[in-house]
Amino acid sequence: MAETEVIETRSDRKWRERIMTLEEYALAKARDEIIKEKDGWFAEGKAEGKVEGKLIINALIQRLIEDGRLDDLKRSSEDEEYQEKLIKEYGLGE
Repeated sequence: MAETEVIETRSDRKWRERIMTLEEYALAKARDEIIKEKDGWFAEGKAEGKVEGKLIINALIQRLIEDGRLDDLKRSSEDEEYQEKLIKEYGLGE
């Protein structure tokens, strides 16, 4: 009797469509969770990057002041490429 019900249920088109919908829903939920987790990792990495960037810039500012390079400090605050050059020159951010 149970076998007959299984066969009948499997042949029921509406039941199959409902099951597929549940499977699709489960897959969609799983994808959503993965995306949320990935977004969380991105946010963490972004926050860590900001902190590290601030530390590097602060170290550059300190070094330029210690070396009396105030003109370079002013220029680096206005010119990102020059700032990167100075960061490399001082070996910061490696």
